[in-house]
Amino acid sequence: MKKVIYFDLLEETSNCTLSTVSIERIDGTRQFVAFCLEDAIRETKIKGKSCIAPLGAAFQVVPRFDGKTFNRLKAKYNTPYVLQLLNVPNFDGIIIHEGETVKDTHGCPLIGMDYIVENKEFKLRNSKVGYLAVYSIVRKWIKEGIKPWANFCREDIDSPNNYAREVIEDRDYQNRKPETSSDIMELLKEYF
Repeated sequence: MKKVIYFDLLEETSNCTLSTVSIERIDGTRQFVAFCLEDAIRETKIKGKSCIAPLGAAFQVVPRFDGKTFNRLKAKYNTPYVLQLLNVPNFDGIIIHEGETVKDTHGCPLIGMDYIVENKEFKLRNSKVGYLAVYSIVRKWIKEGIKPWANFCREDIDSPNNYAREVIEDRDYQNRKPETSSDIMELLKEYF
């Protein structure tokens, strides 16, 4: 069995992309979890400055138990592993992690609960909370023997295949803004 965490393109600038992060509810609709910040969509890869999957794709998410990001996040959050995306074309060691600006990405997706626009660029806020929410969901799936996948949709927000608008307008989230990863897990427990 597999479950998917969805990354749907919301907006982009010349330097970065902003996506919604969601999971599928039992009824088939999407539940907002967080936002994702990545480097810009580029036809030709520039190391550390290009998003993964410029045309969109799905990647299995697996635990990783080594590396600089693993050591940093394990020390910071006491997590047993980090979340790595497998088989990303032209990329190596792509880790989902926390951070605020495109300078923090190093080619990887960053997670945060909210965002602002500063100097015409997106900046994530409450990154720790967003990251730990995504981490907690995926870790729960892994513990249950479920194979987690990350699906990146790069289609225009008006495309029927892009759920960013539906997710962002989710009144459940807007009315109950979670402030900690525990709040998020409480909000999401009815959905997965």
